[in-house]
Amino acid sequence: MSSLGAIVVREGTREDLPDIMPIMAAAFHPDFGEAWSEAQCIGAMALPGCWMILAEQEGQCAGFAIIRSVLEEAELLLIAVHPALQHQSIGQILFRAVDSKCRAVGVMTIHVEMRADNPAMSFYTALGFQIVGERRNYYRRKDGKTASALTLCRILPKNSVYSG
Repeated sequence: MSSLGAIVVREGTREDLPDIMPIMAAAFHPDFGEAWSEAQCIGAMALPGCWMILAEQEGQCAGFAIIRSVLEEAELLLIAVHPALQHQSIGQILFRAVDSKCRAVGVMTIHVEMRADNPAMSFYTALGFQIVGERRNYYRRKDGKTASALTLCRILPKNSVYSG
């Protein structure tokens, strides 16, 4: 994958799942078991209120987000950008699309859960997420060590547009 070319964002479908699986494998560290299988993604996509957003560059998937909303709340289940394309604003572009879709369906609050030692914390805090909870020793690494889970929340202000 190159860093050239405009990013196109679109809503994904179940047929796009094979395209996100290489990103899933590359973006989530195997020591934590956080990557989902294609079957898990299929199961999630079948749930009411669940959707996927893709970021494409030069016709190839560069990143994705999977979200589930219920009434006025949404959970950002997964968001990932191919490691070769990280730190090029693709994550922010994906989140803008998530934010826009959430507002369109009446979501007021977006939640995300992550490992406390996940380097993506700076990504989420830059987007306006705040820590609202912790589950101590929730994640177990393959080596048996544990990591706490943090619950983060972003409240969508009424009548505003995301500008991050």
